[in-house]
Amino acid sequence: MVFLFALVLVQRHRILAQWWVHQLKETADPKERSYYAACLAGIGDAGAGAIGKLGDDPRSEIRALVIPASQGLSDGRRFALLRVRLGDSDFDVRLSAATALAFLDFDPTQNFLISQMNSRPPEIVTAAAAALARVNNPDAVAALCEAASGHFNAWVRAQAVESLGQQLVSNPTAVATSRPAGDESVCDPMEALVRALFDQGRFTGPLALETEIDAVARALTATKGIPAEPPSSPPADGSRSVADVAAFTLSSLTGHAIAPQAQATAEELGQLVLRYRKWMSGRLQPADGPAPQ
Repeated sequence: MVFLFALVLVQRHRILAQWWVHQLKETADPKERSYYAACLAGIGDAGAGAIGKLGDDPRSEIRALVIPASQGLSDGRRFALLRVRLGDSDFDVRLSAATALAFLDFDPTQNFLISQMNSRPPEIVTAAAAALARVNNPDAVAALCEAASGHFNAWVRAQAVESLGQQLVSNPTAVATSRPAGDESVCDPMEALVRALFDQGRFTGPLALETEIDAVARALTATKGIPAEPPSSPPADGSRSVADVAAFTLSSLTGHAIAPQAQATAEELGQLVLRYRKWMSGRLQPADGPAPQ
């Protein structure tokens, strides 16, 4: 009897999940969509099949709801849905899926994201690079360093640069860590950012952190009834270079105005790395202690 009761309960939840998905797709009210997504998240794996159908919808705003609706799923089932959305045709959906993957406490996730840095489509690689900004793993940092210096696509290199900047913010001890002489196997994030100052490759895609900041700013202004400002990032018209992103990132990290560079010898590049590392270490220096050594 207990087994039969459990079976009926599961089937009831699956039927409800199908109904909630139908209602979610039919309404244009954001509050109602959020309500049905929360309902789906509350029934666990019984809603997996219905949630997966959200990803088949032609509307990106519906596909994006796979991310919140899947929060109640077991790690393996959620991972399976999120990895599909990492290849979504919409940038915002890819970014949301990548962020959710970065925070998913599931062993295969980090290796999966790192492996996606070797994918061919820039859309997937940039999403993976955005996620790796939040992954505390030396292999993740190494993958970002490699992409920042060697990927064929400038958009990917720029996103890797932005993500390396976030890695340095979240892991300040890496600021004072330099690569041993001649050891190419060790990633030095600061050196990778400095090298990117010389990268004149141009790109047309948005970057993750910029997009997130703009979204938060628009949400805050909307709640206060203030007209929304245009996005802070330049329009996606090819007007930026990887060097521009590196300069902005290093300026934010060091507190000094840093511009893209034209050329430098190996010795000059090394001096820049030491200087910027010292500047950033100075910003991190505790009021009652020395800067990291």
